[in-house]
Amino acid sequence: MPVPVRDNGDPGPEKRLLIFVHGFCSDSKTWDPLIRLLRADSRIAGQFEIDSFDYKTGLAALPILNRLPTIAEIAERFDGWLWTRFYANSSRVNRYVDITLVGHSMGGLIIQKLLTRMLEASRGSEFQYIRQAIFFATPHLGSMTMEGLRGFLGTMVNNPQEEMLRGLNQQVAELHHRMEELVLRATRREDGRYPLPCTSYWGMEDNIVPEISARGFFPVVRPLPGDHKSVHCPGKDAFADFVDALEHPHGHGAIFEIEQFRYSAKVKPLAPGTKRQVSHGRATRVVETDNEALVVREVTFGRNNRCKNDFELKYRTRNFGFIEPVVIPQIEMRPDHRSRYEETGVEVNYLAPPVAGKTYALNMKVLRGFEAAHRDYHQHFTNQCYFRRVRFELDLTAYLQAGWHVVDRPKLYYHPDDNDDHRLCEMRDWSTPDPSLGALEAGKWQWELEHIHHGVLDIKWDLAQ
Repeated sequence: MPVPVRDNGDPGPEKRLLIFVHGFCSDSKTWDPLIRLLRADSRIAGQFEIDSFDYKTGLAALPILNRLPTIAEIAERFDGWLWTRFYANSSRVNRYVDITLVGHSMGGLIIQKLLTRMLEASRGSEFQYIRQAIFFATPHLGSMTMEGLRGFLGTMVNNPQEEMLRGLNQQVAELHHRMEELVLRATRREDGRYPLPCTSYWGMEDNIVPEISARGFFPVVRPLPGDHKSVHCPGKDAFADFVDALEHPHGHGAIFEIEQFRYSAKVKPLAPGTKRQVSHGRATRVVETDNEALVVREVTFGRNNRCKNDFELKYRTRNFGFIEPVVIPQIEMRPDHRSRYEETGVEVNYLAPPVAGKTYALNMKVLRGFEAAHRDYHQHFTNQCYFRRVRFELDLTAYLQAGWHVVDRPKLYYHPDDNDDHRLCEMRDWSTPDPSLGALEAGKWQWELEHIHHGVLDIKWDLAQ
């Protein structure tokens, strides 16, 4: 898994963390059948390390000096346990790429309490490590079945967990509304609000948590065969659906799920002082250049992308060069974007409709884009995307064939922190490049990075005759 190296040069993490949280009157053993299936599946075993969180629960309260903890208290302990598990040491270096949280029944409420607790404390910097949350038969609106029996027991013993599961419980309603406000309806990644992919499953034979309660406010809700005790132990077909959700989260309406973003540049030298006449809009001018490039920016949307906003496919060159664009499939520039291009010829911007599974490519001929002292590529990853894979290709074979040689081998640098300040970009440390994919044809380099959701990237090189 080509996760970027750390800024200090250490390799990035290799695995992702999958955490299960059991429900009311249960324990972590309830996940054993599902975990056995997952560990036997090479797709999951190769990507995830699996663990479960346990806590005290029961229908009747424990003796008076050893009461059952509340959901808020369990979530607080879960908070500490999770991050101790996630970080490698006291310096808070992450040992995993990210975290997927899965809860059954009341376990889903504990996960939601954890998530809202973090955001209410403005902990978006840690929240970014949570990839998604998945809920099995979680009573977002409470459980109506056996209410009479549980209420009768509640007159004899105090059980704060059971009280939270009662139908139309005020605390559960407030928790679910906070989840809706801070996560489900979040529009930007911020310290106090964060759009997170969530999937809620309900059991088609569940007589404890009905479909309407399992749905709650969640936009992605899927049925599974089984009752309340078996819905989280799916059969073959349902297991395949769950595995697909692990590999391809169902997305969030505010975040683009990008399966692959590809950048390719094939650069060739021209004789010094070469002049080309170009036209953009009504303007015609002459560009003097010593290089010409074929540049491609290509995006493939994830199969479960839910964001409906138009995705920007854009590119800008400098030093008053020129871009001649072709988009496949064909789409038109917005009038304000077109007028900007027609005025200068150095910037293009297309808005691609983010159809799940579809690919759009912005193909360009670029003049004067990679001249001496500017042989590089610079990109800020938008804060509104999750990139499953980013791929970069650089082809300089035409230079080698023309008698040039590489004096500074192409290197790719990725930095996860991005303040969108170009002055800070110029001050960054360039000592820890990410490795390319290995030995390729002379003059060609390729890099792949995975699981990118923000940051800034540069590719630099230099040549001499």
